[in-house]
Amino acid sequence: LENEEISDPFMSRAVRLAVDGVPVDTIRKTLTDEMSALSTRHDSARGVFDFMGAIAPAMGMIGTLIGLVQMLQNLDDPSSIGPAMAVAMLTTLYGSLIANLICIPLADKLKDRNTVECANMVLVIEGIESIVKGENAMITKEKLEAFLAPVQREVQEGD
Repeated sequence: LENEEISDPFMSRAVRLAVDGVPVDTIRKTLTDEMSALSTRHDSARGVFDFMGAIAPAMGMIGTLIGLVQMLQNLDDPSSIGPAMAVAMLTTLYGSLIANLICIPLADKLKDRNTVECANMVLVIEGIESIVKGENAMITKEKLEAFLAPVQREVQEGD
């Protein structure tokens, strides 16, 4: 394992700790702390998009109110009311579009990616722990397959 090239940095670190003879509890704590820190960073980035998604419609409404105030200032010119009202209403549309087409989907995508990444990290942690403890390969396989959905297990068995 020492000479193997492992592309995933997390798994590489886990293997290096195992090869170096670090105790199982220390390996688990180190890798779990790293996973927790990663998740915290992801939550922080996702929070920005959650906030923007929540605030964008309100900003659109504020824009509409400002546009309506400007429109009401020119009530003496009836031909300007329609175009001014249209411009005022566009800000609500823009706020809704920014929230529902950009910010909220991005926040959801970040949440999903974090979930997948953390699930993969848990798999690595469990696998390395099982290897370091010297458990039977079949037990290790069964333990790791428990993390997979039944459909994914069938795909693995067919390979």
